[in-house]
Amino acid sequence: MSSRLDSLLSAEKQAETAVEEAERRARGVRTGIPEEVSAIEKEYSEELDMYEEKSLKTLQADLDTLEKQLEEALVKKRTELESKASVLAPKALELMRAAVEGESG
Repeated sequence: MSSRLDSLLSAEKQAETAVEEAERRARGVRTGIPEEVSAIEKEYSEELDMYEEKSLKTLQADLDTLEKQLEEALVKKRTELESKASVLAPKALELMRAAVEGESG
């Protein structure tokens, strides 16, 4: 019976050691969680910053392209208007002259 009691005490001691080891591991895991969360947040923040920077560069390139297109359209329309004005100006003078002569005559 003594050997059976020794066996039970030994099993109890092993169980106690296993529980202590499990508790130690659990503390290690709990301690590591904030560090892992912090690392994930840092990685997320860095990825977000890179994506934002890339998006801003793309947006700026698109804006530069649109500005160039608008400037070209403005120059084209201005040239067209100046061309039409050069044709219309003499006609306008002719009409004004005719109107003044009509009032005088």
